[in-house]
Amino acid sequence: MAKNRLERKKEETRKKIVSVAMDLFQRQGFDATTVEQIAEEADVAKGTIYLHFPVKEAIINAYMQAYISERQPMILQAMRSLPDTRSRLISFYVKSQEFVENKINRDLYVMAD
Repeated sequence: MAKNRLERKKEETRKKIVSVAMDLFQRQGFDATTVEQIAEEADVAKGTIYLHFPVKEAIINAYMQAYISERQPMILQAMRSLPDTRSRLISFYVKSQEFVENKINRDLYVMAD
């Protein structure tokens, strides 16, 4: 089903917010990045950020969902090539950990002391 112009514009804005936010999170850390900074860099109003994402953590969630969704066919093919459930689960765990370590800023997944 084709999206109308307004829906496409909302999706573009949402993607831009996620992209800008993830870049800022990587450069300066999640806690140090403010919604105001994300809005400034994305060239949108602060309220627009909250319209799409009620909290900063929701931006991370959207990024992860998009990342996995884009790669789902490849992931499924790789999983099907493994011989049994045990090896699939181990592979899934290892790949998930690699994703977190490589794609998500360390301060998001390491528990505070």
